[in-house]
Amino acid sequence: MSSQKRKASDTEESPPSEEQRRKFLHRDSSSCKDTEREIQETKSRVSQKQEVLRKLRLVRMYRNKAEMQDLDAVTAKWLQVCQEALQDLLVKVREQMSNETGQEELTLTFLVNKLGLDPKLVKLDPVEDCFVT
Repeated sequence: MSSQKRKASDTEESPPSEEQRRKFLHRDSSSCKDTEREIQETKSRVSQKQEVLRKLRLVRMYRNKAEMQDLDAVTAKWLQVCQEALQDLLVKVREQMSNETGQEELTLTFLVNKLGLDPKLVKLDPVEDCFVT
């Protein structure tokens, strides 16, 4: 019988002491602060990911537009027209130079550089002094 009393008394809990309560409250408040901080960090990461997703959707939308698909064709046409204009200008400047000074030693590379154009932009081969396709 005494063993039954001990078992019953072992299962009964005594009220927590003041020190135990303080430790529990301190542990609970610090874990609450940690949880709040984690929630804020997670919200921040989610908003960053949403912004990246928004930008990616915009890029996808613009790439799928018909106008963007035609961009390569338009760019190629403008490059061709630019090259033709530079060649025509070279011919006219050479004619004018030969009439004035008798010299025709003007190169396409010199003309492009003098105009401040990037030879790569107009696909000029400076070694061969001609346009590459």
